[in-house]
Amino acid sequence: MLDPVPAPVETAIYLYFLVVATIGLSLHWRLWQASRASEGAAADEEQSRADSEQTID
Repeated sequence: MLDPVPAPVETAIYLYFLVVATIGLSLHWRLWQASRASEGAAADEEQSRADSEQTID
């Protein structure tokens, strides 16, 4: 069986996990925002292209 680790070591381990999770969530959020922004730009581009292709009667 494993011996218990000292409290400061356990705290450092949990802080490390917290930092890694925070970085992961931050990267996920930034990628999600970039994806949403590019989807919006693509939709705007398609709409402007469709508007320019319409004939005026």
